[in-house]
Amino acid sequence: MSCVTIVSYSFLLNGNEFGSLSPSRGLRQGDPLSPDLFLLCTEAFSSLIQNAEQAGDIKGISICRRAPSISHLLFADDTQIYYQATHSSIIFVKNILETYAKASGQMINYNKSSMVLSKNSTDTLKDILPMLLGLQREDQQERYLGLPSVVGRSKKGVFSYIRDRVWQRIKGWCERNLSQAGKATMIQSVLQAIPTFAMSVFKLSDSLIAEIQGMSSNFFCITTRNAKYIGSIWSRLCYRKCDGGLGFRSLKAFNLAMLAKQLWRLLMKPQCLLSQVLKARYYPSSSPLEAKVGYRPSLTWRSIISSKEIIAAGSRWSVGSGSSIKIWKDPWLPRPVTFKPTTPPPKGYDQNVVAAMIDPETKEWDRQIIENIFNPEDQELILKIPLGRESLPDTLCWHYTQNGLFTVRSAYFLAVKSLNSQSSSTRSNDPLNARWKTIWNVKLPPKVRLFVWKLASDALPTGTNLENRLRTIHFACPFCGDTNDDTPIFLHCHYARQTWALADLPWTAISAWLGDTLEWITNVSSLLTVHDFEKFLVTCWFIWWNRNRSNMENISSTPYQTVTMANSFLTAYREANVPHSLQHVYHKNRLSKWSPPATDTIKTNFDGAVLEKGSEVGIEGVARDSSGAVLAWISCRFWRQVNGEIAEALAAREAVDLAIHHGWSRVLIEGDCLSLINKLNSSDLDQSYTRPLVQDIKLATSFSSALSFAHVVRNNNTIAHKLATRAGASLYSSPCFSPAEADLFGLLEVDFYF
Repeated sequence: MSCVTIVSYSFLLNGNEFGSLSPSRGLRQGDPLSPDLFLLCTEAFSSLIQNAEQAGDIKGISICRRAPSISHLLFADDTQIYYQATHSSIIFVKNILETYAKASGQMINYNKSSMVLSKNSTDTLKDILPMLLGLQREDQQERYLGLPSVVGRSKKGVFSYIRDRVWQRIKGWCERNLSQAGKATMIQSVLQAIPTFAMSVFKLSDSLIAEIQGMSSNFFCITTRNAKYIGSIWSRLCYRKCDGGLGFRSLKAFNLAMLAKQLWRLLMKPQCLLSQVLKARYYPSSSPLEAKVGYRPSLTWRSIISSKEIIAAGSRWSVGSGSSIKIWKDPWLPRPVTFKPTTPPPKGYDQNVVAAMIDPETKEWDRQIIENIFNPEDQELILKIPLGRESLPDTLCWHYTQNGLFTVRSAYFLAVKSLNSQSSSTRSNDPLNARWKTIWNVKLPPKVRLFVWKLASDALPTGTNLENRLRTIHFACPFCGDTNDDTPIFLHCHYARQTWALADLPWTAISAWLGDTLEWITNVSSLLTVHDFEKFLVTCWFIWWNRNRSNMENISSTPYQTVTMANSFLTAYREANVPHSLQHVYHKNRLSKWSPPATDTIKTNFDGAVLEKGSEVGIEGVARDSSGAVLAWISCRFWRQVNGEIAEALAAREAVDLAIHHGWSRVLIEGDCLSLINKLNSSDLDQSYTRPLVQDIKLATSFSSALSFAHVVRNNNTIAHKLATRAGASLYSSPCFSPAEADLFGLLEVDFYF
């Protein structure tokens, strides 16, 4: 500890510094070395316990015969020690604690420590053992690290603290000072975040979720006693914004997504302690996806296994060697509805693994076998799957992310789809999505956008809506007296027409009522400029605001005052957001062309293009030195039905082969596919669709530190892009390393720039 010398503490008395001191022992808060020293000390403490267990001095606990023995668990600066409740075990544990305290300088605070004994312990042991260690005895901890330690029959009562925390939050807010847009923000960022920690371990009851949902809806001003009606409204609010909702979180679906994360962890990390314990207890001879609930399961396991359908619906095998994947039983085709082949197994075909359909020499799919066995749809999907030159292990991947790794976000939308047939996932291809995006993409305050959403959703409390829903209110427009004051109040009312006449907006664009509010707003946005469309929406908001003020306060503004207020409001908002907007200005007209590499470096630009026929891929690579002279280029085409990123990966692999073929010492390889370049430069786990090709490239470059990858914009990669698009006319069906040809120089004149 002599190396820790820079920490000192000073005392303030009535705001003035009153002396200071420098600690001489122990770990010091604020010292940069102390966190690392704490980890070293904790590792030593863990080793002391492990050595005592291996020597037989103490005995840990196991939940079943096959389960690993657990002697201690560490949570940050908190430690739990598990051992057999005997007199000798207590003595050994006490010696370990004293040894650790002397070596580290950290004394055990017995006042903050406690002992929990099992129900099988005798009353004598329950009295003697705590006295030997000087600890207090507890029957059971109500909660540990924010989660209940023991869950009995009443699960609702155990998790009632979540409901209480939500209610305390709501009571602490002054609702009258919050707009409805502000309330929506508080619900999304605060209220719906409170149960997240518990949801990652336990499945909350439907009744508790309904109570939290009810409190949130009441806070959001959904005031009705009809619980079924509240549920239907809230379900719509949980749609994504692009699907006509407000993006509120469906707690039930989110709970399943959080639990699915734990199940995915069991699949990906079978060697972790949690996986070993649960496997020994619930699925000793199978995988988590094949496991059953089991006999007398814990709430934790029952909760985790409830998300099995979510994992099964989103996971599939990523083909490496194909030796571990069963053709007809395992999910491995990249098709969201079913990842298994729809072709029935043919009679007489005795091969059951995917590896049987891969040519061992070319490392490519055997087209003849595939065409003889599968239907055209399955054939197309199989041939699209890329294969690498090296045999990689088959791995489980998550279909709904680009990198093949599980995310709670993608699992949430999958859970919403399984819980609700009209969820955002099933509406993702709805043509109305673009219209809703038009509303939410405008650069206006949240309260204005929420008003426009209400207007487009027919959710404004107009007289017609109030009369239809409450059946007792008869309401008329305060300006024109019209009782049918639905959405056309923004057009037919004489007050609104006078306001539009003064707003300096084209009346022909605004007055084109198409019978549907959302369609009307979308049509206006297509006929006006961005600034005029924003002005149109703000003016609508002020017309509605003035109408409400006239009804409630008997105060109204003239059309001229309404237009003036709308213009002032919009101008002030734009001025307040100018600095933020300027940070994102993109200068499209800037000069951007190919730049030469360093003197001792060769730059290779590559690009891949999916040709118009859809079944061919053209790839190109051009290598140039610092003077811009073309040293070599590569051109080839593949007869494959692939997407753009796979085409880019094929081109990158050939660009690496070009460098290795010529034996260049320092090479910078540039491409315009950012996602691919990030994968090539990253050491993170990648289970994406392009994994075999990326691994081929990384393996080839691992023997040379002089090969590097960089991303460039399309304007800096012009020649490679143009050559790739015309590679379909190339005579080469396999890579051809060639010196520069005459037809390159016309393109070079356009691309080259110093």
